[in-house]
Amino acid sequence: MSFDGIALRTITTELEKKLCGARIDKIYQPQKQQIILHLHQKGISYKLLLSSLAQEARVHLVSQTASNPAQPPLFCMVLRKHLEGGRILSFTQPGLERILEINCEVLNELGDKTERKMIIEIMGKHSNILLVNPEENKIIDALKRVPVSLSRYRQVLPGLAYQYPPPQDKIIPWQTEQKVFYERLLSLPLTTKLNKALLKTCQGLSPQSINELIFRTGLEPHLALEYCGEYELSVLWQKLEQLGTQLEQEKLSPEIIMQDNVPLAFSAFALTSYPSAMRHGFPEMSEAIEFYYLHQNKVTTKQQITDKLTHIISKEIQRCEKKAALQLETIQEAKNAEQYRLWGELLT
Repeated sequence: MSFDGIALRTITTELEKKLCGARIDKIYQPQKQQIILHLHQKGISYKLLLSSLAQEARVHLVSQTASNPAQPPLFCMVLRKHLEGGRILSFTQPGLERILEINCEVLNELGDKTERKMIIEIMGKHSNILLVNPEENKIIDALKRVPVSLSRYRQVLPGLAYQYPPPQDKIIPWQTEQKVFYERLLSLPLTTKLNKALLKTCQGLSPQSINELIFRTGLEPHLALEYCGEYELSVLWQKLEQLGTQLEQEKLSPEIIMQDNVPLAFSAFALTSYPSAMRHGFPEMSEAIEFYYLHQNKVTTKQQITDKLTHIISKEIQRCEKKAALQLETIQEAKNAEQYRLWGELLT
């Protein structure tokens, strides 16, 4: 399930409302690629999950308590040294990029106020969590260090200047003139399918979000650009504008799609392409995402156990079949044992 820029914008808005000014009490690293910030704000405790897992990279509040290793990993200790006791100043998202910046005010070794910034980059297998000194724009440390041997374009190492991931040259449609949107879309090869064209053009929209928008237009997602005239482009623009207005006015409706009690997808806005019986609304995006991954992990764990047992049983069946084949061969040979005995007696 893709955690796209729309989902992150919704999460960022929620965090801005709840956690600006929150004190950073404790920092834990329950898994190799997960950080949990324990925060306190106006008498309420919160847990903020930051994950850079390839298939589960995300940021959201959680209610569950995770078990932590007896010895905290090195990156966790670096975060504790620089951030514990500090306060969160703001949450920012550049455009609709899948990047969240947590700006913090902390005390340095001399007791003077200074700032630190946590940056969460949600980019599939390249997802990462970094701690940066914003005054010098220098990386203090990162969960995943990236030397030149892994990337010539962008290294992520302590002491280096922080660089944003390579830009994708996409636009936010509702922040662009209609004419410019049309031009960008139609600059692609005219054989490009509509869903692929939007994916290459629009920032922050996952394939799921794009398919939902196209569904609302009544157009076919695999319609080639060469068959898109004024009507097709205008109705598409209208739906994109509506989504932008909902996002800016904070009127989105987080949903989970369920089938046979298994979550299939989550979204920051209504997925009308699914039957209403499969759609379940949530008051906040964090709640929807936590619900999705908790149930997905249960399904995954069950499947892993099933696969492991299937493998063990399969190996045992193969072993038994091999043993049975050897025993059958022995029985077959034993059928002529009496004849061989008589021949032996005659020879002697």
